[in-house]
Amino acid sequence: MSRDKKNKPTVRERFADAVDISKDVMLGLPVVTMLGNRELTIENYVGILEYGEEEIRIKCRAVSVLIEGTGLELKTMTDDFLYITGRFKCFSYE
Repeated sequence: MSRDKKNKPTVRERFADAVDISKDVMLGLPVVTMLGNRELTIENYVGILEYGEEEIRIKCRAVSVLIEGTGLELKTMTDDFLYITGRFKCFSYE
């Protein structure tokens, strides 16, 4: 069976596995925690690309994150994480 190129681990991923370093640190991946469809935290973000009550787009090192819903509100923003509330309809990586 041949593996699709997108599913093949990168050199950085293999290195992170070999030296037991957290992949979010090594690869700059966002750490996303959702509590149902009402609360969301994102760690390892770079900045906010778009902000509105129905759509929030967040830039992370490796990807961008899109949150769609109603009544979206950025409640807390620190150097380490974002805390967003509202009613989420869709969450996707770009």
